[in-house]
Amino acid sequence: MIGGAAIDIVSKSDSLSQGSVGFHMGKVMLNVGGTSRNISECLGRLGNAAQVVCVSNVGDDEFTNLV
Repeated sequence: MIGGAAIDIVSKSDSLSQGSVGFHMGKVMLNVGGTSRNISECLGRLGNAAQVVCVSNVGDDEFTNLV
């Protein structure tokens, strides 16, 4: 499988906004995704005899150092 893989940055606040409060406690999670990565995982879970390999490019942007 040749295609895109991505890192999704998901944030979740522990509370609703309270007007002019400047910050909220919560969680930030990094999840792997991308169409080709997801398809490769599904093919691997099928359990057939073929080995699944996913090839993708590596970016060099402001988010690269988060992982």
